[in-house]
Amino acid sequence: MRTKSCVAILALAGVLLSGAAAADSHEKAIEKVPEELSKYTRTGDVQDCLQTYLIRSANVLDDRHIIFETRGGDYYLNQLPHRCPQLGFEERFGYTLRGPNRLCHVDFITVLTTTGPGASCGLGKFEKLEKVEKKPTQ
Repeated sequence: MRTKSCVAILALAGVLLSGAAAADSHEKAIEKVPEELSKYTRTGDVQDCLQTYLIRSANVLDDRHIIFETRGGDYYLNQLPHRCPQLGFEERFGYTLRGPNRLCHVDFITVLTTTGPGASCGLGKFEKLEKVEKKPTQ
């Protein structure tokens, strides 16, 4: 009887440790932000939507990060809540709008692949970025 209890406790400890390791690696993956973002400062100013007619370009950084540039020269980071398979590799996506002329955090993007549509993934909110001023080299 005592052996079964020890085995059960060891098994439970193993499950808890593997869960903690998985959570730790997940947090590290979230913290690992693409190097491209070092060119910007995150402002903390968050918006639910961007007007589509103001979007000039979208720069896919990886499977979770997209920087949108607007016609006014503003930059917005969209950090998807979950990894979007193949987005970083293909670096292109399409979307269908739910509302009039606005791309919002409740909308989905679809990865465009050479063989057709890929994964569809939900967007996050749009955080305004500011370009980091380059320091003059001496």
